[in-house]
Amino acid sequence: MPLQVIANPDQKPPKIAIPINQGGNHGGSDQRDTYGINSPRVMERKPVVVNQNSAKSLLPAQKPGREGRKCLVLDLDETLVHSSFQPVDKYDFLIPVEIDGNTYQVYVAKRPHVDEFLKEMGKVYEVVVFTASLSKYADPVLDLLDIHRVVDFRLFREHCTDVDGTYVKDLSLLARPLNRICIVDNSPIAYSFHPENAIAIQSWFEDTRDSELLKLIPMLQTLASQACIYEHLAAHSTESKRSQPQHGR
Repeated sequence: MPLQVIANPDQKPPKIAIPINQGGNHGGSDQRDTYGINSPRVMERKPVVVNQNSAKSLLPAQKPGREGRKCLVLDLDETLVHSSFQPVDKYDFLIPVEIDGNTYQVYVAKRPHVDEFLKEMGKVYEVVVFTASLSKYADPVLDLLDIHRVVDFRLFREHCTDVDGTYVKDLSLLARPLNRICIVDNSPIAYSFHPENAIAIQSWFEDTRDSELLKLIPMLQTLASQACIYEHLAAHSTESKRSQPQHGR
């Protein structure tokens, strides 16, 4: 039976206690759990090794109308949305997720400006969402999040590479030239194989004034027209470091 998905419900369900580690806080460190929600970068138990030393391509050929576009890889949790097993006052979706025979309600909040961001990226990129979460959670989230239907492909935990208990997104397995792939992710571990292809974004939990996605739109629009991404990304990285607040020595 497909997952039942409730969007913007009028009444929240009662608080549900579940046997997982929520971990973390809203101070900037990623919240993690064993089941693939809330940025599961590091797990408490050894995962099954997936795609280790594999030469298999994770993506088919580009879809009609997308041929020749650069590939924009987007993380999900704490990049586009934030999810919690605990009831929260403000959320956009309520996703029932079945885990070990029990159904839990996951509260999902959209990052500010995510709708505009996805819409604009869909005009100039092949868009791939690559998450370390399980598909049973991420698929229904994306069904509701992708209102403009711009996400061409979805990749999940089983497509990641296990490195010492962490999940890494190996861009070399996407069957696209590396100099035409860019990844936006809040976790450096996720893009540790290809840091030169990455745009680091701050983790998002609940700040309604956040504008990180909005600020990325013009930069990524320019990047889409560049012959090679590396020089432009290097310049962006340098500028981002310069704009960060300087702390006292």
